[in-house]
Amino acid sequence: MKKFIVLFLVFSVISLYGNLYANERRGAELVIQKIDGQQLKGELIAVKKDSLLLKESKSGVDVSVDVKDIRVITIKKKSKALLGAGLGLLAGIGLGAVYGNAKEPEGTDSPGAYKYYGAIVGAPLGLLLGLAIGGAIGGDEKLEIGLYEQKKVNGKSQLVRKYDLEEALKKLRSLARVPNFQ
Repeated sequence: MKKFIVLFLVFSVISLYGNLYANERRGAELVIQKIDGQQLKGELIAVKKDSLLLKESKSGVDVSVDVKDIRVITIKKKSKALLGAGLGLLAGIGLGAVYGNAKEPEGTDSPGAYKYYGAIVGAPLGLLLGLAIGGAIGGDEKLEIGLYEQKKVNGKSQLVRKYDLEEALKKLRSLARVPNFQ
């Protein structure tokens, strides 16, 4: 009986440790284009007041990047093209079958044949449409925080950031591994 209790406790501790490790939050994958042309890739660990903390993909080293040195931040997102293609295929088959069934004339020699023809025609159309929509939805997002444009402010022409810096940092905080870094 004691062996059973010991084994039970060992397996419980191992499974709890595995569950805790699996639930660790991951930061968004970023590609940062600096003003000097240098490019950094890595996981966003934290957003500080005037800098971003990244874990570089190549070296695994934590790097702090000053916000004023950044031209463009690209947030890498997983493609939804495959999911869209699958859903589009199913929708195309279903809608094609319904349309074919509705257009089938009465008294045909092979009842239900139009349903299959509609599904065959609808499948590739739904696949292509779903692929296009899924690819468009899952695209990377660019934050051009280092680009400026001429705008009139209070009647005077001024250089203004093309993208609101505070808005960008707020968005990045929500995507960081440590979202509420102080």
